[in-house]
Amino acid sequence: LIDIRFPPGDITLTPSPGGYTDTQSVGFGNIGVGNSVYYTLDGSDPVTSMWRILYTGEPFDIATTTTVKVFQVDRLGLMSDVVTAKYIIAPAPPDPVVTPVAGTYGAAQTVTIEKYTFDGEVHYTLDESDPRSSDATEYTGPFEVTSSATLKTAQLDPNTGIWSGVV
Repeated sequence: LIDIRFPPGDITLTPSPGGYTDTQSVGFGNIGVGNSVYYTLDGSDPVTSMWRILYTGEPFDIATTTTVKVFQVDRLGLMSDVVTAKYIIAPAPPDPVVTPVAGTYGAAQTVTIEKYTFDGEVHYTLDESDPRSSDATEYTGPFEVTSSATLKTAQLDPNTGIWSGVV
């Protein structure tokens, strides 16, 4: 008789790690029945840290930028891999500024979009779709609009992954 045991699967986090503009209530998933889940909020290793926290099943709030590390251990002592997740809590970047302003014009217009930082990304669409979508065009410099269009634009802070509002 061969006894084969497998370690528990990796913990999942909800919501997904990333950039947010407000406090996030974080919970863990993919927890095996009877397993214990340990985590840290300071980026230390939850396997060895004396400051690790036993997860009770209740979500917890993250109000500032935090690195969560989490794993689970089953009743036999087999452990999952440690999952690392970073939550960035920061303000949204300012909305991009478009020139000329929206209106009706009798001739083609050259459009410029100002971004708030050197490394920020501005994306736009001319068909009323969401400029935060993967189909949007990244702004690289002034462009000409020669026919009727609805310009929508938004700015991404690449350091936080947070979008501005859609203008």
